[in-house]
Amino acid sequence: MALNKKAVPVRYRREVMQAMRNKIFSIICILFLAGPILYIAFCELYPQIRDLPANAGAEYLTGEKAIRRFEPPISMQSFTAKKTQQYMEDYIGGNIPAKSVAILNAAALQRDAISLSNIAFGYDCYPSFYDSEILYIPSHDALMHMPMTQNENLKSDLVAFCDGLEGWMQNHSDMNVRICLADISEYSALNPASSYMQTDFCTNDAYGYLMSRFGSSEQIRLAYLQNDSLDDYFANYYTTDHHWNGYGASETYNALAFDSREGFKASSVINTSGLEINGSLARSGLDLLDEPVSEPLLDTSGMLADYVDGSIPLLQQGEIGLKDESLPVEFNFYHEWYGPSANCVIRNSGKDLSGPVVVVGDSYSSAFQWLVAQNHSSTATYLDMHGAYEGEETLNDRLQETGADTVYFVGCLSAFGYLRQCYPNYFHD
Repeated sequence: MALNKKAVPVRYRREVMQAMRNKIFSIICILFLAGPILYIAFCELYPQIRDLPANAGAEYLTGEKAIRRFEPPISMQSFTAKKTQQYMEDYIGGNIPAKSVAILNAAALQRDAISLSNIAFGYDCYPSFYDSEILYIPSHDALMHMPMTQNENLKSDLVAFCDGLEGWMQNHSDMNVRICLADISEYSALNPASSYMQTDFCTNDAYGYLMSRFGSSEQIRLAYLQNDSLDDYFANYYTTDHHWNGYGASETYNALAFDSREGFKASSVINTSGLEINGSLARSGLDLLDEPVSEPLLDTSGMLADYVDGSIPLLQQGEIGLKDESLPVEFNFYHEWYGPSANCVIRNSGKDLSGPVVVVGDSYSSAFQWLVAQNHSSTATYLDMHGAYEGEETLNDRLQETGADTVYFVGCLSAFGYLRQCYPNYFHD
């Protein structure tokens, strides 16, 4: 027996559909109007979030260069090879409004979830977001890189550096060499995560090996600022960047001073008008901690820095000169303040100065070069240990260009390997 179904009037169905549309439209309007309020509330909960430039900020955080001009390849071949589709995807992805804010928000939510789960374990540090190689250290509100565990090549590179330098010194006994070692966080024994991960070679080990090779040498002097605690470490290194700050560089330099006249004392600090910075670790960790700036004030009167690309006024007694206006200075403070070091010559017109000197290093030499320049008529810096440059130049070439009789090697542990890989003939005569 069939059931009788009452036919639903057409008018009634239309009214139901209209009511549903009205509800959906109302919800959309409410979300649209409440968007600014929700955004403000979220920023109050996560004060590290701020509006970065729509494209430049996202480029900085992701390391991907956005496509500015819309010029997709239009052809059957490019469409078949999926080049057109890939271009469209890259263009849209690189120009999403407020993309940087979305990236930071997502990382902040993940970090909160990780911190909640860490309550049960009580680790001293944890990833800044899921699968991040940057660690957040709650006790110091700081960031450090995950320790490198496979470091077997680091010692062999350091041994090769020492062998090459030792052989070179046999033919240049009249030269003076200074080796300055920086304690980058991924190789630091003070990294809290090093107690949870097995590391076979750290900066302390490297300095011990250097001492065993050159500790008794009169021509080769060593300097390494070995911090006793994280408090000491973050007094000499940035909490949001992998570089040492001016105090860490000056303490290391002072360890090389022959007498008190050559040493540097930080009698005052830079007036930065409350500037807060977020360096390379903040970028990679997607965590903007707003680190206050405190740098020693150097006397650069009478100094002029010349570069291959021309002269750039730097270190202007507390004034920061922007060279890249696409990003706020807070994201590139170390290099904006101390300047690039590649093929840089700082000339000092002061009195009672020593002769020309050469600094060979990685980016740690950017701050260090200004300390060396305090006591020398000419300081030439080459980033031969950086890893971004390569060539057939030798140490003799660098010295002959400047007439220097003293060379500084300044860098972190991995820099010695970069010198070996990028300049294989560096210690050849």
